[in-house]
Amino acid sequence: MAKDRYLSESEQKVALELKKTGMSNREIARRIKRSETVIRNLLKKGEKYVVKKKTKGNTKISNRERNQILELARTGRYNATEIKQELRLPITNKRIAQILRGSGQLKYTKKAKKPNLSQAQFRRDWISPKST
Repeated sequence: MAKDRYLSESEQKVALELKKTGMSNREIARRIKRSETVIRNLLKKGEKYVVKKKTKGNTKISNRERNQILELARTGRYNATEIKQELRLPITNKRIAQILRGSGQLKYTKKAKKPNLSQAQFRRDWISPKST
């Protein structure tokens, strides 16, 4: 039964005409071979059906700013948060990380973990005994 996300204009007209005749949403859905939910949304939204909302989204950055991000990342001294602060960019840290991942020029490497203390370095007497 799944077709497109929205009804075509011809399907919308047919569904509205059938609803005017008093037919139920379920019956309309069976007749035009679409889901009842799509029919319900059409009838509920009316004129606003399929009108797309504008989203704020991320502000676009220029190629120059993108190159500056890559340059700072190549030095190895900056993480995404520091790059954002340094360049005063109007985008999120997540977006900066996406740009770095998508560049194909850089590879993320995790910092090496510090080695555990050896027995000679670890002293039990650092832990104070409990007072009883």
